[in-house]
Amino acid sequence: MNLPEEIIYKILPNLPVKSLLRFKCVSKQWRSIISSKEFIKEHLKKASTNPNCTHHMITMKFKHRYLQGEQTRSYSLPYLLEGTTAVIDAHIPRRESNRCHLRIWGSCDGIALITSNAEGMIFLLNVATTKSNEIPASNPKERYLGDHIVYGLGYDESTDDYKVVCIDDVTNPKSYTTQIYSCKSLSWKKVENFKKGLVPLDDPGKFVSGKLHWLAEAAAEAAAARVEYGGGGGGDLDIVSIDLAEEKYKIVPKPENFSTSIPYQTMLGDLGGYLSLVSYAPMLDTYVWVMKKYGVRESWTKIWTLSDFADPKTYVRGAMPLFLKSNGDILVTFGPCVDLCNGKNKLHESRAAAIDDLFRAV
Repeated sequence: MNLPEEIIYKILPNLPVKSLLRFKCVSKQWRSIISSKEFIKEHLKKASTNPNCTHHMITMKFKHRYLQGEQTRSYSLPYLLEGTTAVIDAHIPRRESNRCHLRIWGSCDGIALITSNAEGMIFLLNVATTKSNEIPASNPKERYLGDHIVYGLGYDESTDDYKVVCIDDVTNPKSYTTQIYSCKSLSWKKVENFKKGLVPLDDPGKFVSGKLHWLAEAAAEAAAARVEYGGGGGGDLDIVSIDLAEEKYKIVPKPENFSTSIPYQTMLGDLGGYLSLVSYAPMLDTYVWVMKKYGVRESWTKIWTLSDFADPKTYVRGAMPLFLKSNGDILVTFGPCVDLCNGKNKLHESRAAAIDDLFRAV
């Protein structure tokens, strides 16, 4: 029995990617529909606005118990909360070295940006299909242990192009150059340097409102922090953004009286499509802020505090938010556990022993 095309268009966008891949074999018509750029955009739009986040996935790297090197593994939210649906393993290609040390630099529309430090490789991984594409290194110059390099991945709606941003001090230790890779042109180009006098923290760029964002600190404070604490984050922090359409940098306002002082650490994030700030420390409170109206300082709102429903001292490794649902519920990791919280109540504890000590990054 043949279904009318308008009925097919109503059904297919609501299905998970795994089902769509199988349904490509139904007919030439279905394959054409599912493979079309218009359908892919519609499916992404529906998935991103799903109030239950059923299509959202968490991708992590893990070290195999018996083999050398690292790989990636992805979990859907239904799996984490209910133990349903499958786990997806993706095998990143290697060259000669088996000691593959991966770094996940964020994701956009189901595509994850991953680097392999041991071999200088950069990959774009489709989390749902596990297919990966290698992209060329941004700088052919040999890199050294002291080089500071950060990446980010985002989407430029004005040109319908996914872009990779690389910020590094490889060519000049006193200046951070910026290069952007276009998935359309398959090439890198140099744009304006990172904000003068600031050093980006060693974290993935967060994609919100068409821009990639990094926390950054003054160059002098960054140097002192590396000596004293072995890393950045010791001084006052700024939020620096780069517009992927204009390819220009700006400073984004922080909340009034927001402190980034030690022992608290600050992390930038994307929660429910909002730019977020997380202030946390082991055995102390975790605070979560979101910018409800992008670019407006007064719109920063504190939405969650760990001590509202639990004693922080019982969570030595701290609490980190993963997702913010449209109804205000927030999915949080407590060490190896995943819980769904709402204000002062813990609504749901993970039924799946999914996150263990082998996982290194989210």
